[in-house]
Amino acid sequence: MLESAKHLGYVTGLVVTSRITDATPAAFSAHVKNRNDESEIAVQQIGGQVDLMFGGGRKCFIPNNANGSCRDDSRDIIQEAKEKGFKYFSTRKEFDGLTSGKNE
Repeated sequence: MLESAKHLGYVTGLVVTSRITDATPAAFSAHVKNRNDESEIAVQQIGGQVDLMFGGGRKCFIPNNANGSCRDDSRDIIQEAKEKGFKYFSTRKEFDGLTSGKNE
């Protein structure tokens, strides 16, 4: 669904109260064989079809040597997302300080 919207030029987003990598939001933003492959879902979600994501699941985006990670590799998906122009925040104070635009 998000792929079609992106193809048509729309800005896309996912806002959830669960993990952003959970099966339901993942159905809109990733293609994996197993709904539990949340590490791969995280990688695909920063691949270009989703412009905005609000939700939980930080553990799927941090490298396996970080406390609380669920990844089986050392990729830092948060850092990769930042390199692609995404902003990342984890506190209300950081959220309140956001400015508009993906790359600002």
